[in-house]
Amino acid sequence: MANKLNPQACFLVSRDKLYFFSNERGEVLELPFSSEIMQDLEIVSPASLERVLRNWLDQTKIVPKQAVLMLDNSICFQRKLSAVPSNVDEELQKFLEVVPFTDVSQKIFPMEGGAYIVAINQNLLQPLVSTLEKLGFIIINISPAFLFNVDASQTTFNKGVAQQIMANVELLLNFSFLTSAELEAKIVEPKPFLTVKFDKKLISLIVVFIILIGVLLILLKMR
Repeated sequence: MANKLNPQACFLVSRDKLYFFSNERGEVLELPFSSEIMQDLEIVSPASLERVLRNWLDQTKIVPKQAVLMLDNSICFQRKLSAVPSNVDEELQKFLEVVPFTDVSQKIFPMEGGAYIVAINQNLLQPLVSTLEKLGFIIINISPAFLFNVDASQTTFNKGVAQQIMANVELLLNFSFLTSAELEAKIVEPKPFLTVKFDKKLISLIVVFIILIGVLLILLKMR
């Protein structure tokens, strides 16, 4: 699957801003989130988000393409574990009890020296991803930004960081909120119309039917 992935753009989403880099543009662009769009780590108006993003893309002449989406520490809930738990479901449930949202995406990421539980509000993540894909982007990966030591409040998200992220496809695949099935559905190549297999028997019957109709019309004219 990895050979089908060629991310040319990278998003970093933080509490109050969306950062964007593409190889085509060669620079990091920023889009602030107003209170009309996001409040308390939740997209409060998907319609406003779409309108603002659409206008932003038009103004900056950004061409949508395959992109990765990195989640800043400011929008995630995290807990470091000394080891991967033997009962993952139980550990996740204990963690979710302290997360102040009822609908979250959560995952345990094994790391050197232990593991991290990471959770994010679905009412932030889902509208954002849906809107970006509606506007033409193919989001092939969703990962916590700390994998690359990125923290918007302390680390500058620049060209070098973005290119490092996009160059590490295998690492991204191993630490993604997207499942293999979800990713495969995004990157499946549509089959050209001419490659569709036709039933030869059905075609023969159709031809015979057309010939019979032609003969019938000729007989009717002769009468």
